[in-house]
Amino acid sequence: RDVAEVLMRSAAKVNSNDPDWWTNSAGVQHNYKFGAGLVNAGAAVALATNWINLAPLNTVRTMETNLSISIPDNNQSGITRTFTISNVGFRVERVALTVTAPHQCYGDLAITLVSPSGTQSRLAENHTSSGPGYEGWTLTKVRHWGEQAKGTWTVHIADLAPSKTGTLEALDVLIQGSSPRAFLSGMVGSGGQYLTLRAAAPGWTYLLETSADLRSWGPLRMLKLDLHGRALFVDMNLADHARFYRARLLQ
Repeated sequence: RDVAEVLMRSAAKVNSNDPDWWTNSAGVQHNYKFGAGLVNAGAAVALATNWINLAPLNTVRTMETNLSISIPDNNQSGITRTFTISNVGFRVERVALTVTAPHQCYGDLAITLVSPSGTQSRLAENHTSSGPGYEGWTLTKVRHWGEQAKGTWTVHIADLAPSKTGTLEALDVLIQGSSPRAFLSGMVGSGGQYLTLRAAAPGWTYLLETSADLRSWGPLRMLKLDLHGRALFVDMNLADHARFYRARLLQ
């Protein structure tokens, strides 16, 4: 998992003008034709040198069964289903959508998954394959790698060819990922307080807050974790009394 993310984040774009390139909310780039791009061994080694290992793998799952929803024939609008994930601070790696949608010609169907941040994954496109299908088929993607799972996920299914029909019976969304812990440390140096925020969540943004009494907290600075999962800030406004800090994940 760590190697996979290091390779993705250090890869070089192939044909950078291709319209399929997309950078998700966690800063991971992806293309349906080229994946994350061309492996860059030197950049991968440099990134791995200071890499913060991912937290233990976990899963989040939600499903709908016994739907019996007819999929409109030859209709781009299709049908849409939504799933709400409530897990705060759960970081996506791989997403698997298991579809049970018996259809007389499965090549007619286009299936898209959209994350809460708006990243779209084309899981299936209209093509020439014929015959029945989508009886518990599992479709996977890494296009959402690094994003926060919390929020509303959307599944869109459309029949894009005439004459053959199908029915949506069930959807099962399985998200593999982890719940990274953030560590905030500080050291008084020349002219200020030097703060370091670390978490195995490159691309995530935290709000740095401060307090004089541990009761009333006020915003100080938004910190976005870099490719190594670190963010630095120097607080030059030190008071004579104690000054406390905390970092809160922005969702």
